[in-house]
Amino acid sequence: MGGAKIVPQCNCLPLTARAAVHLIITDLAVFSFEKGQLYLKELMPGASLEEVRTKTSAYFIEAL
Repeated sequence: MGGAKIVPQCNCLPLTARAAVHLIITDLAVFSFEKGQLYLKELMPGASLEEVRTKTSAYFIEAL
């Protein structure tokens, strides 16, 4: 629990590989990385778009 899980930039750990992740599945939504952009692909059952916006500090494009 706590802060946002998807953030604009990693500040707490050293990066070992850039652009290694193409799909992120959280308890609220499914996101994908395409052409350097983060896309919201699907909401999990019971999650709302407003909740995802509130809890995600990284910019994303809605592709629902």
